[in-house]
Amino acid sequence: MEFKLKTLTPIWTGGVRRNDNSILHLTGIKGSLRWWYESLIRGLNGYACDPSNDDKRCVLELKEFEKIRHGGKTKEEALNLLICPACQMFGCTNWGSKFILRIDDNSRSVITSMVKRGDPFTLKFIEKKVFTPYEKKLLHATIKLIVEYGAIGGKTVLKPSEVPNKNCENYSKHNHVDYGLLDYQNISIASNRPSVFTYKLKQNETDWPNLCNFWFVKGAYINRKEHNALVARQSANPKFYEKSATESNLFRGGYIKDNNGCRIIPNDLQPTVENRNLQSSGESKKIFSFHGLTHCDKSRDCVKQDFPPRCFGYGRGATERDNSKNEIERILNGKSIRYEMKTGQEVLDEL
Repeated sequence: MEFKLKTLTPIWTGGVRRNDNSILHLTGIKGSLRWWYESLIRGLNGYACDPSNDDKRCVLELKEFEKIRHGGKTKEEALNLLICPACQMFGCTNWGSKFILRIDDNSRSVITSMVKRGDPFTLKFIEKKVFTPYEKKLLHATIKLIVEYGAIGGKTVLKPSEVPNKNCENYSKHNHVDYGLLDYQNISIASNRPSVFTYKLKQNETDWPNLCNFWFVKGAYINRKEHNALVARQSANPKFYEKSATESNLFRGGYIKDNNGCRIIPNDLQPTVENRNLQSSGESKKIFSFHGLTHCDKSRDCVKQDFPPRCFGYGRGATERDNSKNEIERILNGKSIRYEMKTGQEVLDEL
């Protein structure tokens, strides 16, 4: 399977050295693909494990697998009983990935350096194990979801600045640049929505991204100041939360963790030296925003928007999703701009 795409922004996949994005690391791309693939599976009422959690990730128990096979089940039926659909595609302990991922340019040469703005490329899934028809539908829907509503790679959590020229690439700090936005080279992917899962291996955790709990905006974005107000981060020191921050604020804004990996609830959290050290071991924010601003002159307000902005995020369930959606709409409606907003379920229905 292959998809002909192009970049609207650079794709960040990182490197050994900090801020080095000169080499394309396919593991970063594959990790993003899996994140969206898992979100889609959960939105279709299926189960997808958390591969980052030792206690929640799938492991294919080989003895149990052989026992089920000897009992008359097919390989696919046995896998469905033991590991989640995401692990069946991307791999887990004792079960390798079904594909090799490759990125080519238009001359069919393998791309190994950073994918820059405007670069056309072909995303290839080279099958090591045969994809089922349903897995092909899931991959098509995942790519369509990323291109039309989401983002891929690292640094997609950077917040747009409220000062427009700081968002542009010639701003020295580069801490508000858009990364990971894609477009089709020519023809968009046709809708081919997968059916709802008829079996469920386990119960998904409420914190895990589930497409039904997402909201998506096309044509507008929220800036850093608006984001911090949404999640009750301190205006004077936005790395930390207000004492009044709720559990929902913490989830959307990203948790701070202690050295044992436990979440800190900031009823009395102050920006002490100790807490500053804890900031680097937290969980990611759940609101993602992209401004589409790429060029400017020395004026603070003179900017060029190369493509429509977007933002998206998710909550723990429909109620939290709708609360976030309503707050985002309130902010955007105050700007008198045209935008389109959809729930994850609405997006799922059109895939």
